[in-house]
Amino acid sequence: MEIKVAFDEATIRRYHARGASPVFSIYWAHNGMAYPSDDWTDFGAVILGWWLVAVEGLINGAPEARFPFMDGPFALIARTDGDETVVFTTEGEINWEMSTDELVRSINRAASKVERELRRLGVGKREREALTRGMQSIKESNEPGF
Repeated sequence: MEIKVAFDEATIRRYHARGASPVFSIYWAHNGMAYPSDDWTDFGAVILGWWLVAVEGLINGAPEARFPFMDGPFALIARTDGDETVVFTTEGEINWEMSTDELVRSINRAASKVERELRRLGVGKREREALTRGMQSIKESNEPGF
C-alpha cells in the first residue's frame, strides 16, 4: 500500500499566494487500485495531518480509524485485528488487507515527502510544522519501522 503524492509547483505557489493550504495530487494505491482516483487533488498537507492522528490512534490501541479526504465525500476506514489491518470504504468498493505496520509506514512516508517538498518550496510553514509534530508523535509511540 502506498499513499501517492505528486506536486505541481505552480499550483502550490498559486494557493500559497492566496494564503491557502497547498493543493497537490494525493491518493491511496494498493493492488493496482487507486482511491479516490489516480488524478485526485486535495489539500494534502492538511489531510495527511488528520491521517497521522488517525494512525496514531491505531498504534495506541484504537480498533478503528477514519481517513477522510477534504474535498468530496471520500473516506477510508481502517480496522485492526492484532497486527493486521483491513482498509475499506462503507460502500464496499475498497477492501484492502495489509499489516498495520505497512499502513503506518505508508502514511509516514507520504507525510515526510510532503514536508520536504513544501520546505524546498518555502511554503506551508504551518502545515510543515503540523506534519513534523505528527510524525514525531508516531515515532515516540515506538511503532516498528520508525
